[in-house]
Amino acid sequence: MKIYKLTKPSDPMTVYIGKTSLSLNKRLSCHKCEAKKYDRKVYRWYDNTCKIELIEIYLGDNSGIREMEVVQEYITNGYDVMNDKNGESILNPNYTKEKNNKNYIKYKNSGKIEEYISNRVKISNDENNQRSKICRAAKKEGLTSKEYKIKYNI
Repeated sequence: MKIYKLTKPSDPMTVYIGKTSLSLNKRLSCHKCEAKKYDRKVYRWYDNTCKIELIEIYLGDNSGIREMEVVQEYITNGYDVMNDKNGESILNPNYTKEKNNKNYIKYKNSGKIEEYISNRVKISNDENNQRSKICRAAKKEGLTSKEYKIKYNI
């Protein structure tokens, strides 16, 4: 497994750390395609000047742990790391988003955990419906979803 980083010449202290079994050029092409489809922190930062660089080839069993260790190393060295998760769920076996979510705790303590889960599913479906609407509207105008959101300040 290859551990790599994306860098941008105009922003040298910001990186994205990832892992892949693909060639680095193929993975960079995937990032370019994903940047057109998804509205994530890394893709709001990403542009065509980004470069991909090999950090290391990892031969161990759990490359996810190694990837997050590298993320933590970069954070410790003062870099702004664009990864959505910075290793909490992988490096800390006691961490779960649910356990640390205040709403989850509130519903659990009040005995309404089913209501919490039901609301989460509803919100997720609503978000997906909104994304689909944006995607269709963007396509009608010949834009990517990202371009459409920028044009209409969404």
